[in-house]
Amino acid sequence: MAVTKKYDEDGKYPKGDINKVARMLNMSDEGIRIYQKKGLVFPAIKAESRIRSFDIMDFTMLLYSRSYRKCDFSLVEVETIVNDCNIEQIRRMYEEKKLEKENEIHQAQLILRHIHDTIESINRIPELLGKIEISNFPGLFRLEFMYSGDVWNLDSEMVSNVSEWAGYAPCTAISTRYSIVDLLTGTQPDSSTSGLGMYTWFAEMMHVEENDHVQYVPPCDKAIHTILAADNTQLIPDMKVLIDYLRDNSLQPITDAVTLGIVSTNYDTTFTRYFHLWIPLYE
Repeated sequence: MAVTKKYDEDGKYPKGDINKVARMLNMSDEGIRIYQKKGLVFPAIKAESRIRSFDIMDFTMLLYSRSYRKCDFSLVEVETIVNDCNIEQIRRMYEEKKLEKENEIHQAQLILRHIHDTIESINRIPELLGKIEISNFPGLFRLEFMYSGDVWNLDSEMVSNVSEWAGYAPCTAISTRYSIVDLLTGTQPDSSTSGLGMYTWFAEMMHVEENDHVQYVPPCDKAIHTILAADNTQLIPDMKVLIDYLRDNSLQPITDAVTLGIVSTNYDTTFTRYFHLWIPLYE
């Protein structure tokens, strides 16, 4: 419950009008009126003109109230802090707000890293599309649930797993695996196993670990790497350039080829999806 203003009954503090106070606090007149309606400030009001006059204590309270709002406390919470809380209660409210903001910062860091990675990948599309380089493989955590395009025949546990991973967006993307057997025999794959994937650093930040459903493809220092593009008629891209490169250079894969999506475009037509593909190699 708001208190009444009793600290200046003799009117000893100088007064300022609402416009001046608003300018000094970088607020709008309406913002100050809202705080007044909430019982957070008590200007003197002239009966004949209804002009509001604010003293230094009003200024102080407005500054505190604005600070609370900048800490993302709601107006209801600000009213509680100002009028109905002791120090311990305020401390608890700040502790709760601290945890909330730390989580927001954590999420913002994940999103910023994803944006950085996506920009870096898009910048490499012109130079690497359909071409091959030998580079390091960053490592992926993967949740598989699509077998050659079939995504719907999932039990309730896997649906729950997919839902959890979808919640990790934008740090997850479609990831596909192509068999090492096809690569070694020089055969264009006719099947694939897909799902969701994420880089190792995202998994670490979100405490994702390998288990019965989540596979971990560890990083390595040597891998074939390319960026491929495929439209919505191509479930499996043409792998000939990769198969030929393996054969011509006598390279031995450690494990299956894996992909991770970068971006998709023109979904309303024959949309194109761009994705990384790695084949980890023996040193």
